[in-house]
Amino acid sequence: MALFVYLKMRKSIESCCPFCHRKCPGYDCCTERKFWRDNDLNGFKVYIVSDTKRIKCPEHGVITEDVPWAYHNSGFTKSFDEMSCLLGMCMNKSFAAGVSESELGNHRNEYQ
Repeated sequence: MALFVYLKMRKSIESCCPFCHRKCPGYDCCTERKFWRDNDLNGFKVYIVSDTKRIKCPEHGVITEDVPWAYHNSGFTKSFDEMSCLLGMCMNKSFAAGVSESELGNHRNEYQ
């Protein structure tokens, strides 16, 4: 079972370059629907879904706009990436690879 959370970027906010964080104009009117895997919630796999647009940065050229919940070119949210790194540092690698957020439960503070 999965939970899909749909987010929509406000039109009033200018898009930023994910590298230099400059505000940049849109490149074209096309958008691309992207999915990011987030931490599990009570046994449900959570996915963040949003339409992203391409921007034209004077320094980096045409790229996908920055989103606040994920690193550039990542299919995971920042919180998922950070939890994965934490588990990888503190646990046996084979065990950490199979642990989901819901299995970790209240033991999160033990690894911080």
